[in-house]
Amino acid sequence: MAYKVYKIAYFTIEDISSGLFKTQVLNKLAAISKKNKNYSIDLICINRPWKLLSHINTLFMCRNFIRQNNININIIYIPFMLPLRNALKSLIYTKFVKFYLYIWLVILRIKRYKLIHVRSYLPMFSLSNFNHKNLIFDTRSIWIDENISTGDLIEGSTVHKYLLGEERKCLISANQICVVSKPMIQHYENKVKNLAINLIPISFDQGSFSFDVLKRQSIRSKYQLENSYVFVYLGSFGQSGVNTQSLIKLFNSILKIDNSKLLLLTAENNKTVSNLLGKIEADTSKVILIEPTFSEISGYLSAADIGLHALPNQIDSDSRLGTKVIEYLACGLPVIVNENVGAASRLLLENRLGSVINLDSNLTHYQEALKELIGLNRSAIEDFAVKNFSSTKIADDYLRIYLKALKG
Repeated sequence: MAYKVYKIAYFTIEDISSGLFKTQVLNKLAAISKKNKNYSIDLICINRPWKLLSHINTLFMCRNFIRQNNININIIYIPFMLPLRNALKSLIYTKFVKFYLYIWLVILRIKRYKLIHVRSYLPMFSLSNFNHKNLIFDTRSIWIDENISTGDLIEGSTVHKYLLGEERKCLISANQICVVSKPMIQHYENKVKNLAINLIPISFDQGSFSFDVLKRQSIRSKYQLENSYVFVYLGSFGQSGVNTQSLIKLFNSILKIDNSKLLLLTAENNKTVSNLLGKIEADTSKVILIEPTFSEISGYLSAADIGLHALPNQIDSDSRLGTKVIEYLACGLPVIVNENVGAASRLLLENRLGSVINLDSNLTHYQEALKELIGLNRSAIEDFAVKNFSSTKIADDYLRIYLKALKG
């Protein structure tokens, strides 16, 4: 039986070799495509030219993944993104980036698409000028506040004021808006009334993240962890190293617990890791540093007992959820965060999935959190994650939004 096919553009400047691209872009779109064959998706990726050689293999693997899964996604890869380091220091350059992306959208004939789904702010700044009636703004973070927190944007500067104006235009021009946490809804509603805002949390792919008992046993045996309390931290130390001081406090307390070990799963360079560990007073020989491949992450998370995340107090702290938190839960891990991972804090406490710690608390508080969490049922935590954050569940949410957008 014939069915009508809608052409959709998904536009992103996310680095295609990043974990975020795989988990939060490609896997998500694959789940959407599998569930509804009515959508033909052009995945438009504008990336930095100096990454081209390393991206060739990544691009091959992405396209091979699409063929193997028989999904209706076409990757349009453009290796000509402008440098963005310090881009928000200059109003002229910020406007030029917007204009540059606008030109690419004209070349791509973006208005021919029935629906446009755009990830993040910079691409949306350009798209808001096209007056497209079916435009989905997928914010994923309060980007302006995030850049103030990292020091890349000066609050009250001419660039900041310009970006606030552009943000308002984006909110008004979007048919549907997607956010990852409830505080983000309130943030945008305070700026513009009567917005169509949808809560679409961070997702994970069950094929990539799940609790694996056999891998747990194998890894714990390999690293002699059988009689240890194993904590794990996954990922970077934050944009511009903004999370470093918070992580030093967290790791220092964790490593003081008797029989504790820390799996540090990161691709940060050796100098950055050494600088962080060098500021920890506790015994850093209890740290096991690993740079896992993407396919290995789930096994290491399965081997651990508790996942960790911490952030400094930032202007957007209340909205923070964290991809790593969702990936911990997907592998059945209870989680410890500090209060500055605001959205995650509420999620963990409301559903008894973890503990919230003040980083300046004494060792007793950490020991009490460990005692509370170590006995939680990992299968129940994993089931909660699947029910609320799996890519198949999130795909259903997006399909409802697509339908609402197409109906105008």
